[in-house]
Amino acid sequence: KLRDWANRIKNDFTNINTVTTKGGSEGFAPRLSFAEVKNLNVGAHEDRKNSAESDTFSIKATITAISHNQEKPPWYTAAPDASVKAKVINDGKGSYFCAVNNKTYSTYELKYVLRFCATDWSGQQWLNAFDKRAQDILTVPVEELDKTIKDGDLDKFEEVFQRANFKTKIFKVRAKLSNFQDERRVHYDAVGIQDVDLKAECQLLLDKISELDQIQSIH
Repeated sequence: KLRDWANRIKNDFTNINTVTTKGGSEGFAPRLSFAEVKNLNVGAHEDRKNSAESDTFSIKATITAISHNQEKPPWYTAAPDASVKAKVINDGKGSYFCAVNNKTYSTYELKYVLRFCATDWSGQQWLNAFDKRAQDILTVPVEELDKTIKDGDLDKFEEVFQRANFKTKIFKVRAKLSNFQDERRVHYDAVGIQDVDLKAECQLLLDKISELDQIQSIH
């Protein structure tokens, strides 16, 4: 259908603007490519009154690299408190101090903080995934992965990341402008991850073709 449509308009796409979906398999954010994200400056709005505001989009992309190191694994020790996700530090006396709420805990929780590269047909972008979203990617609880290091089973540690690589997913991404080392940068966080639904993807393509047909008929 896409080829027939292109033939009907003689492959003249000059009058067609960028088209994004109103639905699709992700169902909660406009579908963009990484090229569109860059061209539209998604998340990079300096004129916003509220610095906490962010843009959200979804993208079908493949995980092509996951940053990880056995000496500095992708997780941190966090306060065992649902109201705060801040890091805690061992005080050397068997307790763990949180500087955010100024509390001391007898234990801690491990939370993922994962950085990975996602690639689509138009480009690539490094994304962040925290806690449950990171577990969606690695499919292994952080405590289990931490145990592989403590047990010295480094092959099993590496296997988890290799197994998660080159998987194609639908990512819901939040883009937000923030300061990093005195430089303004857009940070991209994966806040939702879904498996690819082939039936929904086919319907999404057909919807886009129909939308493009309507645009072309106007011209």
